[in-house]
Amino acid sequence: MSTAPRAPHGWLDTSWSRVLATALVVLACAWLALARDVHPAQPLLEPEISPLPSGSAGCRPRGSDALEHAHTLEQVAAARWERVPFALHEAPRAVAQIAEAEACFAAANDRSGRTRAAAARRSYAAELERRFLRARLLLRAALRQQGTPEHAWPASFFRWRAERLAPASHAPRASAAIAREQVTILLALLDRAPPSALPYRAELEQLARRYAADALPGSPSNEHGR
Repeated sequence: MSTAPRAPHGWLDTSWSRVLATALVVLACAWLALARDVHPAQPLLEPEISPLPSGSAGCRPRGSDALEHAHTLEQVAAARWERVPFALHEAPRAVAQIAEAEACFAAANDRSGRTRAAAARRSYAAELERRFLRARLLLRAALRQQGTPEHAWPASFFRWRAERLAPASHAPRASAAIAREQVTILLALLDRAPPSALPYRAELEQLARRYAADALPGSPSNEHGR
């Protein structure tokens, strides 16, 4: 009969506990790393913010009046859309009017008109969202170049004291110009945005005022840029 000493059960329990704890730590680290990849830092404009007009479009006229109103709205929306390259605020207005035209075609039982208006609405809305996304990404990149910390975007950005922000003298003037331009674009594209976008629109307006103040003669950033 062997007399070799056996390892105490307590030691085995402790060893397995350490292995289990180490495994849990590794798994937790892996999960956090994956979470950072799946959920990167929030962009300047939150994903749920949409430039599309809120609410479902309705049609007040009925019968022949609805059909006439639908044709008028369709023409006005098309004219607005043609002006979008020169006046971005026309984009959300065109989307709202073509949606109303679609509703009026439906009220007048004009199937072809409704199909045509629906196709135009989808096209307008897709382009509006594309422009919105592009401006959002460009603004995010410009703010990063200016040294604005991403964790401060957007809600806490304006609660920072001015001296805690990266000085304008350290930021490329080109990035400030890009940011100012994108803020103007985003405000125009949010012209018919739903109420949920109002707080963000207010922040953009505040940022626009800040850039306007920096551009005034005698401002510190303007003096440095001379």
